[in-house]
Order: sequence, then structure tokens, then C-alpha cells
Amino acid sequence: MKKTLKFTSILVSLLLAFAILPLTACKDKDDGKEAKIMNVSLNPKVEFILDKDDKVVTVNALNEEGNLIISAEAFVNVEGMSAKDAAELFVKVSKESGFLVEGSIGDNALEISITGDEENAQKLYESVKGEITGYLSSINVTVDVTKVKAYTEAELEEIVSQVCLYLSDEEIAKLNYDELIAKLQESRKETAEYYSQELKNTYYAMKSVAMQKAELNALKEHAGLLASAAIASAESIYDSAVEALMIARNALVDENGAYQIALADLRAKKVEYLNYRKGLVESGVEITETQTNILNGLEQAFNNAEAGLLGIGESANTAISNAEASLKSAFDAVISAIETLGVKVNEHLNEISAKQKSALTEFTTEFETAYASAKAKAEADWEAMYNELTEETAA
Repeated sequence: MKKTLKFTSILVSLLLAFAILPLTACKDKDDGKEAKIMNVSLNPKVEFILDKDDKVVTVNALNEEGNLIISAEAFVNVEGMSAKDAAELFVKVSKESGFLVEGSIGDNALEISITGDEENAQKLYESVKGEITGYLSSINVTVDVTKVKAYTEAELEEIVSQVCLYLSDEEIAKLNYDELIAKLQESRKETAEYYSQELKNTYYAMKSVAMQKAELNALKEHAGLLASAAIASAESIYDSAVEALMIARNALVDENGAYQIALADLRAKKVEYLNYRKGLVESGVEITETQTNILNGLEQAFNNAEAGLLGIGESANTAISNAEASLKSAFDAVISAIETLGVKVNEHLNEISAKQKSALTEFTTEFETAYASAKAKAEADWEAMYNELTEETAA
């Protein structure tokens, strides 16, 4: 099993995030762009944030199958690894788990995107491609390695907005490239060992709520006791909106819920398909029509399971989007009620910041406790899937 992330590690990251919360400077279009984002995709999709020396700072799955890859024991020491070695490790674990097979059968196409200074990004891509191509040749795997477009500024801002829900669009727009990467990096560190896309999303959403509540508490202290009745009605609606969001988010995390059951089914069907395909290739004999038909049937079963999972996810995300819209409206209504009483947010930014720092300490502990089971189950499920995929198989 992988190392356990300590509460203090998350708290340090959270407090570092606060160091650049006041976003007053104008965006510098000519900032250095020393850090980079390297995405490697082979069906499993994984993101590596790199420092100025092209060493890995954080690794993050961009889809559920990416969690299978990065939860492997080999990824324990990925931080500090060179971009070339990290990309090779991604390929190695993908080969071990059956996503890559010898020859050219299957979905052997690997895509790499590198976001950063264009000239340096191109040099890094060529270096990484050379390393991967050489490694693949040594293990007799044929793969088309292609470069795909880097993130645009708007796309990078959107990604940061998804993990920093507590920041407004205006605040994010003021961040330059290096500040955006810093925000993303901090958020990735906070969820580094949550091997579940939905659990990470729940963390980001609940963190934002914790910061909202801290802001409201700071402002309410200045509204005075006589104002409590005027604020209570708006705050009651806000609390109901928070509860609705938590219910919608938890529907995707609950191990007995439809989404997690469908995800387990998807894992099982993927294992069956990948193991059968791997067995065919490693048998070294000509593949028969019957075997091809069986393989196609297993692939179709997997595709059907994936479509079912996506359907459940889309329905749940609609409920989440509605809950988020209601929450924003309710939060704005409470702020408006407080400001009507003469309390202005901009006059109490230091107090709000202090309250939020304190609230985040409590939030981190509470979240780790409340979702400990979901966190452990996600890691155990991917470990079990990896073990099934790396066992000897026979066609």
C-alpha cells in the first residue's frame, strides 16, 4: 500500500494557498512560465506538474483509469523524478496492466501535451518522445507517440476554477501563468492520495463551503445581535443549499450508490477485456476468428458498462450543477443581507482571512475523518484491479 498522507501535509498546502489569496496585481502577460504541465494519455490520462528543472512536483489522474496507474506502488517516489523518467514510468505501468500490448494490436496510441513556454515545451516534448520511443522499442511495443495542443490561457483558468471554487472568475482572471500553476499545484497536493475523481471533486466543493461559512461568520460578528433575525432567513436558505450540494456530491462517492456500483462493474469488465487481449498476444500463436469474436464481445461489454457509468454521472452532474447554482445565489443573498446592515466585505478582509485559515484546519480533519472509508476503498479497489491485470493470463 502507498504511504499515508498526514493531516499536516494537507494543512501546509492549504496555508500556502492562503499566501496568495489576495489577488490585487494585474496579470503579467510576460511572466517567466518556468513551470510546466505535462499530460500523458493512453486511455488512462495522467497529469504531471513540473518545476523549472522539469522535475515532477505533483502527479494527478485526469480520469478514473489514470487512478489505476498512479496508485501503483511504482509511483510512490515519482515526485522529484525527471519528466522523461516519469513518462517512461507511466508507459511501464500501462504495459504491466495491459493497456499496452506487444505489436500493434489494440489502442496503442499515446498522446502528450506540454503547457508552458512554447520553445522549452517543444524541447521537452522531443526529449520525452525520444525516451518513450526508445523504451517501447526495447519491449517490442509499437505506439504512435503524438503531440497534442497545450492548454490555452482560458483552458488553464477553467481548470483552476474547478479546483479553487472559492475564487471568483475575476480573481482567477488576475492570476498570471505562474500563479495559475501554483494554485493548481497546491490543489493537487491536497488531494494527492484521493484515488477517485469524484472524491477529489467533493473535497474541492466542501473546501469552498468551509471558506464561505468562515467569511459569513466573520461578517456576522460585525452585524450585531439585533441583525440576527434579518440574516437568519437568508442563512437558512444557504444552509439548505449546502445540504443539497453535499447530497448530490455524496451520491457519486457512496459505495452503495449507483455510480460506485457502475464503476465497480466497469472495472470488472475492463479487467476481463484487457486480460483476454493480453493473453492472446502473449500466446504467440495466430489469433483465430473465434478468439477475435470473443475479444470484440468483451470490448463491447466494457463499452456498454462505460456508457452506463457516463449516463449515471451525467444525471448526477446535472443535480450538482443545479445545487451549485442555488448555493451561489443563496450565498450572495446572505452577503447582501449583511451588507444592507452596513457591513462591507472589503473592510474586513484580514478578519475573513484569519477565520478561513482557522476553518480550513478544522475542515481538513473533518473531511479526512468523514471520507476515510471512501478514500481507503478507492485505493484498495485500484490495487485489486492492478493485481488482477498483472497476474499471468492465458487466452
